[in-house]
Amino acid sequence: MIVNEKKKEGVRSAAWSVAWSAAGAVLARLSKFGRATEGSVAILFALCSVVLITCAGVGIDYASALRLRREMQQALDAAVLAAATQESDRSRAATEFFSANLVGGRGIEISFEFSEGTGEFSGVARALLPSKFMTVVGIDMIPVSVESGVAVKTAQACIFLVDRHGHDAFKANGGGRIDMPDCEMHVHSKALPATWIDSKNIDVQRLCLAGRFGGNARPWPPGFEENCSPSEDPYKGKLPVISATIVRETACMPDAALPDEKLSRMVFKPGTYCRWPNINSHVQSVKFEPGDYVFKSGVSFNAQRVDFGAGTYLFKGANFTFNGAVRDVQMGAGLYVLSEGSRLVFNDQKVSGVGVTIHLADANSAFLTVQGNSQLELTAPTAGPYKGLALYEAPNLPVDAWGRYTLDGAMTIRGGVHLPSRNLHLNGNGRIASDGMTLVLNKLSLDGTVAISRGAATTGSGGSRAYLLR
Repeated sequence: MIVNEKKKEGVRSAAWSVAWSAAGAVLARLSKFGRATEGSVAILFALCSVVLITCAGVGIDYASALRLRREMQQALDAAVLAAATQESDRSRAATEFFSANLVGGRGIEISFEFSEGTGEFSGVARALLPSKFMTVVGIDMIPVSVESGVAVKTAQACIFLVDRHGHDAFKANGGGRIDMPDCEMHVHSKALPATWIDSKNIDVQRLCLAGRFGGNARPWPPGFEENCSPSEDPYKGKLPVISATIVRETACMPDAALPDEKLSRMVFKPGTYCRWPNINSHVQSVKFEPGDYVFKSGVSFNAQRVDFGAGTYLFKGANFTFNGAVRDVQMGAGLYVLSEGSRLVFNDQKVSGVGVTIHLADANSAFLTVQGNSQLELTAPTAGPYKGLALYEAPNLPVDAWGRYTLDGAMTIRGGVHLPSRNLHLNGNGRIASDGMTLVLNKLSLDGTVAISRGAATTGSGGSRAYLLR
């Protein structure tokens, strides 16, 4: 748009140059008439002088109007572009930006208004410039108006890789896929190269990389940008801190209160568990009644079904392993805190839960699906202190202390996954899918698939980009 405007100004300048040259030639001729002694010539010269002076004055007024129009256009273009990148109250932002940047319009009354439509933001500005010379022909004010519009495209970042110096911060092998045509991916590493991409199946709205690309999938798609400025971790410093005493630890559940291991249906009540009965394959179901639990000892499940009631579960050095005999695991709404190296390990189960938040309190704790036939479907809470958080770790953990965090199976997660210390690897059978997820990792490597349609609601849209329509 600005290039075209400059071309117009160039045409106008050239036209004025020709006009002034012609006027100069006419004035030279008329000066000879002015020196003539004949009375009729002197009268003609006087009349022509009035016309020429009026024309020159009109030209000066017109040049002033063009200059004001150019400055109004530049200020309006900048205002709608700046405002369109805001997530709310765009008209106010545009008003402030326009007023601050309109230098040449000081002392002149300028009216303006902004409007917002579907995918568009536009503005119009009008002014009345007092004339200095055109008043002789009855024109006291020169109207000046400009308009500008932008197409607004939401730029939603769904994956953030926060390692700032490591090689292969994002690695996609030949079979790896990312399906995020409406989402951006931001990679912070400045290493040379910062990525290694062999897959031609990385479909993202934009991949913003602080460093340089490496790999064999060249030429890079148009949305791949090197040496750009990635957005910062949207969750950093904003996540709720969980106390180690989130659940009050009581005396260990006495043996007499434990279910008989001969039963086919076992029911556990809230409390602190330091030991377990055997849960063998003859057990059809295990149920944890709603409430608060502390687990200080691990257990291996072989029951066909395991149900966790709504509540708060604190794992303290307790590994829960779900073996192949277990077909279904239902995680009730609530908070699951894994601490002191605790792990939840799923093997071929169908796992589901709504209103679930899983918190990793230290670097050695983990939530894992380790078999290709596992099916995990979790949805984060929609209200409360853990709103929008499906899986997140404690702040300031040592980077990659646990080793590569390898996942397998099919996972549908709705909500934020914040693991900035972990290096996630998704195996070939692994698939992470979501219609509302934001994934924050240290590094990411792929043989499997990540498919995200939009970011988690708690992170906002991640910003907008705007393009001038003119």
